[in-house]
Amino acid sequence: MRILITGATGFLGSAVCPPLVRAGHEVFAIVRSGTSPTAALDGVSLVEQDLATLHPDALPDRIEALLTLAQYRNFTQFPERAPDVLDVNLTAHHRLFTWSAMHGVSRIVHVSSGGIYGGRRNHRFVESEPLRIDAPLGIYLASKACTEFVLHSYRAVVPHITVLRPFFIYGPGMPADRLIARLAGNIRHGEPITLDGEDGLMLNPIFVDDAVHGVFASLALDGHHCVNLGGGDTRSLRSMCEMIAQHVGRPATFRQREQEPLDYVGDITLSTSLWGAPSVSLEDGLARTVAELCGVAASAS
Repeated sequence: MRILITGATGFLGSAVCPPLVRAGHEVFAIVRSGTSPTAALDGVSLVEQDLATLHPDALPDRIEALLTLAQYRNFTQFPERAPDVLDVNLTAHHRLFTWSAMHGVSRIVHVSSGGIYGGRRNHRFVESEPLRIDAPLGIYLASKACTEFVLHSYRAVVPHITVLRPFFIYGPGMPADRLIARLAGNIRHGEPITLDGEDGLMLNPIFVDDAVHGVFASLALDGHHCVNLGGGDTRSLRSMCEMIAQHVGRPATFRQREQEPLDYVGDITLSTSLWGAPSVSLEDGLARTVAELCGVAASAS
């Protein structure tokens, strides 16, 4: 299959590209001009373009599947960077969806975010529930939700579309600003972790290998789908930090806020029925992640 991918140099993209190439797919990646080749891009044909100023006419022909993993990183600089967030997360992908429909691309797999549900106490999110348009999502998640709404319109002209909503992808090689990497850094440096309430929010993060498996399986799905990508283990933030602390070799310290936590737990009944349960436990995944982040030996699980 000839696959065009965005976000190939990101955390998930770097994990997805090598197995796609090994499986015999022709992979084309949209990357910024001057991107240095890395091992993750071996065998990948680079298409040098900036997503914010995308020129679809220069994209490769005979593409069979579009895989969109790209996201704008500096979304915390609001409102200064709001136009850039929308240019990449929404406008560029809208152009790609239109280009796909006009050039016979039969499959689109779009990676969104489980965060667009908005967070809710004592709740497990299922794909069929309506999204809360009044939830205080912030510009990044709002742009992700808008992109989903736009993509929904293309179901009439693109036969196979899958939207994936991941919940906290983690693993070796993850960026330092992602949740679990930040928690490991706080514990390693003796900095307290803030909890809403006694135990903090509940979450079920997914290990990167399982997320990659979900992306692969989605490329083979026929029809139109929306699927949560979550891990099999649900823990409170306090419990997860204590697990991380065991692998770091230092105790976790906490400070509490008198505020009700908002849980981010994705129901994975659908993904399990489509391609099986997650294969990596939270215990094993955290051990492997901390070993890489902190340079400590991973303990047996």
